[in-house]
This record gives sequence, C-alpha cells and structure tokens, in this order.
Amino acid sequence: YAGLVWDFSRHITGQNAEPEMARIVIDATGDIADRDCHKYVKSVITKLEKALALSLSLNDGNRVKRICETIMSYEKRHDSDTDTEIWGLAYDLLLGNKGLPLSDGQRTKIIDDLEDKLQRAANASRSAELNAFAIENIAIRLANYYRKMDRKDDVRRVLKTYGDAFLILVEKANALTASSWLRKIHSVYVDFGLKSEADAVAVRLREVGKRCKDEL
Repeated sequence: YAGLVWDFSRHITGQNAEPEMARIVIDATGDIADRDCHKYVKSVITKLEKALALSLSLNDGNRVKRICETIMSYEKRHDSDTDTEIWGLAYDLLLGNKGLPLSDGQRTKIIDDLEDKLQRAANASRSAELNAFAIENIAIRLANYYRKMDRKDDVRRVLKTYGDAFLILVEKANALTASSWLRKIHSVYVDFGLKSEADAVAVRLREVGKRCKDEL
C-alpha cells in the first residue's frame, strides 16, 4: 500500500509523499521476490522494475545493490525451458543501465546465463520442442551486447543460431508465414553487417515468394 501512497499523494493532496514510502515499496518488493510471494511471475517482474527505478531516484546505494542482486537471483530461480517469460530480465534491467554499480563478475554472469539459455534452446531445436522465438529474443540481446564489445565473431555466431532456428520452421510453414520470418531474418542480418548470410536468406526469400502467389 505504500506504493499507492507514493503514486497518488501528489494527485490527491497536492504534495509529494515522504521518501520513506518509496523505501517501504523497495524493501517490500525485495521481500516479495526473495520469498516468491506471487501467483504470476510477470507481476513480480513489473514490481522489480519499479523498485529499481525508485532506488535509483533516491540515490540509495544499498537498496540499489539489493534490488540488483534480487533481480539476478529471481531470474535464476525461475529459469525454465518451458516458460521463457523471465528470460533476459537481468540483461534488460541491469546490463544496459550505466547508473548501476555492477561488478565485472555480475556482468559476466548475466551474459553467461544468456549464453546458457541460448544453448539450451538451440539444443531443443533438434527435437519437437523448438522455440525459435525464445532463441530470437536471447540471440538479439547477445548480438547487441557483443556489437558494443566489438566481438564480431560472437555476433555472427549467436545470430546464425537465431537464423538457423527459424529456417527449420520455414520448411514446415506456409509461404506467407515463411516469407514474413525470412524478411525479419534478412533485416537483422543486414542491420548487424552479416552480408553473406543476408544474401543467402534473400535467395530463400525469392524462392518462397514464388509460392506465395499460389497461396493467395
């Protein structure tokens, strides 16, 4: 309820709430996540994002540190190959935020966890459990990070994993759907400078394009 006080005080009373209300929100959110007091993981993700923003706005170093650690542990604890909703939480909230006091070890762990997820999802592509969209979400995150680090080989590796996963689906999809997926792959390859890979996809796209007319 401290969150309601914090959010609505100015609208109702014309005055900002006391900072202590925000501190209560942050601490309660940390407790909710650490104790898994939730029905839906998504609701906790939203709360953690808000708690991190509040901690930063208060410039409260101890609470910032606690929420960062909570975010990482929460994602790790609820990591699941069958429910990928939480995949990339720590990357999205922490790694791209320059104001956070992350250690080199924490940064490395976030990337290593994403690599582990990508590998697990890619291995599943050899079975009936292929989740190409989960592979896409992780691969794009890793590619953006590796591009910033000027690690071109890693950029190509993770994006090829993404492209190959969708090429498996393309073989089984109708032409219109396959064309949409191939256009997306081509666009990503071009954006990241993978010219030869983009050219190969363009050939497949032209082939699928001929089938689209028959399906209309």
